[in-house]
Amino acid sequence: MIWYTSDTHFNHYSKSGGIIAYCSRPFPTISEMNKAIINNWNICIKKRDEIFHLGDFAFGNYDSIKTILGELNGNIHLCIGSHDKEIRKHRKELIEEGYVKEIEYIYEIKVYGTYVFMSHYLHKIWPRSHYNSWHLFGHSHGRMNSYAEKEGKLLDVGVDSHNYFPVAHEEVIKFMKNRPDNPNLVY
Repeated sequence: MIWYTSDTHFNHYSKSGGIIAYCSRPFPTISEMNKAIINNWNICIKKRDEIFHLGDFAFGNYDSIKTILGELNGNIHLCIGSHDKEIRKHRKELIEEGYVKEIEYIYEIKVYGTYVFMSHYLHKIWPRSHYNSWHLFGHSHGRMNSYAEKEGKLLDVGVDSHNYFPVAHEEVIKFMKNRPDNPNLVY
C-alpha cells in the first residue's frame, strides 16, 4: 500500500510554542504530539507499505531524528522540506543505515496509470499537469486547501489537513474525483 504525509514537525519546539502554537495543534506538549503522530502513523502504515513524507519531518539533531525514524513503520521516502537541515546534512547516512529508502527534493511516480508529482511546496504547474497528473504537497499546513480544491488535481497531504494521520493512496483517489481538471489541461 502507498501512503502520503507531510509536515509532522517532530520535536519542533521554541520559546514561542513552536509548531503547536503556530498551527494551533491540539496537543499540550511536543512529547504528546510526537507520540500521537507516531501512533497514528503506525496504526495505518504496515512494515512493507511505502510512505512518502513530503518535507518538514523533524527538528533536532541527527540522533533524535534517527530515534523517531526508528519508531515508524514502512519504507520511508523523504522529500526535503524547508526545515530539514539535519536530513539534508545526513542524507547519505540515513539511507545507508536503513532509516529511509531514499531522500529527494521531488518525487514523480506512476500509480495505477496516474502520474503523481510530489513536492514540499505547492506548484501552479508541475510535470504532466497538462495531462491531468496529480500534485501532492505540504508546507502550507492546510492554509491552501480552499485554493487546491478549486484549482485542479492538487492535495495538501500534511498532517494538519488530515487530523494528524497519513493519507492512503485510495483516499487520494477519492479527493481527486471531486477536484476539477487541471486548468492547463491539453485535450
